[in-house]
Amino acid sequence: MGELVVFQKPEEGAASVGLIDEIRSIEVVDRSSCAMMAEALRRIAAVKKKITDWYTPRKADARRVWQQLVDDEKMFLDPLVEAEKVGKQSIAAFELEEKRKANEMAARIALETGSSAVIVLPKTEGVSTTTLWRWRLTDVDLLPREYMVPDEKLINRIVRERKDSTHIPGLEVYSELSVSATRKGRQ
Repeated sequence: MGELVVFQKPEEGAASVGLIDEIRSIEVVDRSSCAMMAEALRRIAAVKKKITDWYTPRKADARRVWQQLVDDEKMFLDPLVEAEKVGKQSIAAFELEEKRKANEMAARIALETGSSAVIVLPKTEGVSTTTLWRWRLTDVDLLPREYMVPDEKLINRIVRERKDSTHIPGLEVYSELSVSATRKGRQ
């Protein structure tokens, strides 16, 4: 097992607690309190930047190590996964053919004797089969409405482009005000 590498955390993390309390204590009721909140938001933006700058190279290093491990694991697993797939497909084809033959034999016996017959197939040790039910779309026009999903990416793009002149039946288009604060005030 590898060693756990512990980094010393940036000092800004502890300082951010005071800023959080400050933000919560300011009630914006006039231009003066709005300016105080804006200044606190600028300081938060600066602290966030320092924290992000501290973590970014460490995350990049960790990501490179993680990616190498994933690649190495994949190199060993891929051939095994492919072989497993071939083996499972072979067994599935064999089992289906055996079932087809058994059903054919049972039908022939039923026809000859006038009574139903059930043929029990032997099990292969260490292997089980499950019948999976799947689907594929054959005609989108016949698909009931409750199975449709709105294309949110397309809708968001259209709303951003057309703004308040967007008219899509079944949708209400509205705006929200987003506030951004920079690390520095206007110069």
